[in-house]
Amino acid sequence: MGSSHSSTAKKEIILYRGTNCTAEFDAITAQQTAGGWPAGTSSNSLPTSEQVEHQKGTSGECAPIPKDKAIDITKFTPWVEYTRDIAIARQFNRGGVVQISVAEAYVYIVEGDQLESGVFLHRSTPVDIEGTEPPK
Repeated sequence: MGSSHSSTAKKEIILYRGTNCTAEFDAITAQQTAGGWPAGTSSNSLPTSEQVEHQKGTSGECAPIPKDKAIDITKFTPWVEYTRDIAIARQFNRGGVVQISVAEAYVYIVEGDQLESGVFLHRSTPVDIEGTEPPK
């Protein structure tokens, strides 16, 4: 499955995310952005160390919720964690797994997060949806 977004960066990488709820999964696949926010609203700044520590290793931004319940994803932190390891994404899968292709220039590598092979992307970063898996 592909998207209409294209990147001017030369190198694309494949990443995975086990979403925390169906609202997050639906927003990512609908917006075709890393975190389901509208494309192009990101800043060029890197996440603060507090944002990294808050996101890294947390149980996520939202608890599993019924698909018909509304949730405001704009209240989430602006940075979202992805992994290079699909097995890790599947461990965190509550709302579905997304496989994305993204320009390497947008990826912020998380120092000290070798266990989860974690990287950060701003939620408004345009991505190509390469595949999905349903919630477990």
